[in-house]
Amino acid sequence: VTGLLAWEALDAWLMAALVHRSVETAETLTFLDLETHFVVAGLQNWAAVIGSRERPFGATCGPIGMATTPDQCNGDFRYRSFFSGHTSHAFAAAALTCTHHQFLPGLGGRADPMPCLATLGVAATTGFLRILADMHWASDVLTGAVVGSLVGFLVPYLFHYARGEDEATAPHVALVP
Repeated sequence: VTGLLAWEALDAWLMAALVHRSVETAETLTFLDLETHFVVAGLQNWAAVIGSRERPFGATCGPIGMATTPDQCNGDFRYRSFFSGHTSHAFAAAALTCTHHQFLPGLGGRADPMPCLATLGVAATTGFLRILADMHWASDVLTGAVVGSLVGFLVPYLFHYARGEDEATAPHVALVP
């Protein structure tokens, strides 16, 4: 997930520098990305606390704790399965990349959809690996993918791109009213 977040920032700054030649656009995209990940984190933490679903490795815990570390069996971590935070952030990053490339002109040609497709592939791999690592059930990962994708598209679209701004007035984020 850290790699996707780093790519997301790099992509925003490269697109802004190479295509738009605007530090302001890069800053705006960075704030959009942060805003989106804060929403995803809030939703995921809320769902994990309310749901308190046991992770798949919980069945191996027993009295001694047979999972990889005792902390996994004895703490709250064991009951934070629903929904997958790694997967939701990975799909939010992919959706942000796709949304930015959809609404802001890119370099053109066949390369335009590549960042979107690549990040979606990495996000799907992240979800699959969370299941293989016995950290989440498939339903946790699928829910994380849906929530991350929706938030990753809707936050920038509804609050910024839907206003019909053109390239000269790319989305703006204000820290004060």
